Amino acid sequence: MGHDAGRLAAVREGLAQVLERMEDLWSRASCSRAIARLRWRACGFYGLRQGEMLGSGPASQPFLAEVASNAAGDLLRFVGGEGRALGAGDLYLGNDPRVGGGGLDDLCFLAPAFAEGTLVGLLGMAGSYPTVSRGGIRLAPDLRHEGTVIPWVRIRAAGRPVPELLGVLGENLGLAEAFAGEVELIARVLAAGEEGIAALCARYGREACLGAFDALRAGCEAGLDRLLA
Repeated sequence: MGHDAGRLAAVREGLAQVLERMEDLWSRASCSRAIARLRWRACGFYGLRQGEMLGSGPASQPFLAEVASNAAGDLLRFVGGEGRALGAGDLYLGNDPRVGGGGLDDLCFLAPAFAEGTLVGLLGMAGSYPTVSRGGIRLAPDLRHEGTVIPWVRIRAAGRPVPELLGVLGENLGLAEAFAGEVELIARVLAAGEEGIAALCARYGREACLGAFDALRAGCEAGLDRLLA
């Protein structure tokens, strides 16, 4: 029991370090001032059952971490049970408030994390891009009048961007050419996160890490059960 508890603590601490590095890399170079200066962003690692949050960066905004967790669960439903259609190097983008619970300006980027060829979870980045939303004090008649709604769209496939799609999205999101550069940055940050997860699995053993992730997921579910009791 002590050995398992120690290993769980070590994996959890290692995961926190991976996510902290992602936060730092993103904040250093993001085109969004809300992310670069105000740190209105979150980096997290999410489970494959319902997108449950297994860990978030120490400086992540809790609200955005939850938005990304909700979005991760919806993406898993979108691509099929337990992410069976997710491939290495894929990157998905979405911002539908009816899915994540955030605003239109809270963009969610999600990518599968593989270790030794096995899908072990989802890495997520959620951040605020104020140019996306046209919302104000007055109530809009429907969501479309608030800004651009993006259903789940794969903006990188097998590690390769889709230039035409990025161009259209950039214009509609009010980010123009900066959007392609931001996506490239996010892809690099997520790749660094995946390398960190793979390094954890190499150090402690993939099966041991999967067991630790299951324990973290079980802890999330137990906490939710207590809240709903």
